[in-house]
Amino acid sequence: MPRSTDRGEPAGILVYGTLRSGMGNDRIWRAMSGRSVPAMLPGARLYDLSFGFPAVVLGDCGLEPGEPVHGELISCEDMLGVLLALDRLEGYDPDRPPERNHYQRMLVDVEVPSGERLPAWIYVYDAERLRQVEGAELVPHGDWCAWLQAREESRDVR
Repeated sequence: MPRSTDRGEPAGILVYGTLRSGMGNDRIWRAMSGRSVPAMLPGARLYDLSFGFPAVVLGDCGLEPGEPVHGELISCEDMLGVLLALDRLEGYDPDRPPERNHYQRMLVDVEVPSGERLPAWIYVYDAERLRQVEGAELVPHGDWCAWLQAREESRDVR
């Protein structure tokens, strides 16, 4: 299980979309002997971008109210290796100006099932950029995997 450190170092990375277990891109962190526990991020909004992946927007940004974002807190021995691989996947370069990154990597506090709050990295989307995405849809209940499954089941019924 991820753990907090005395210096407040990140306990891991909160993943909420295609990096979650069973969603395809989980192979990136699993290949590095990664493990995960359920976690959630309060005070954020989760959107489906209609490109096959979601985005988290933090705080009150003038968008629709959200619910806690549900995901997994991943950790492994080689966290730097995982961060570098995920930075590439998420279009993030710390040396680039923020407006040239697809996502920003930020440090947030997440809650794990024990109720403990741990510092974790997360990739977030810019609210202004989100407003420009045609077809972006707020994910009710903040769980992209459950939302995708429900959407597929409703299509199967039709």
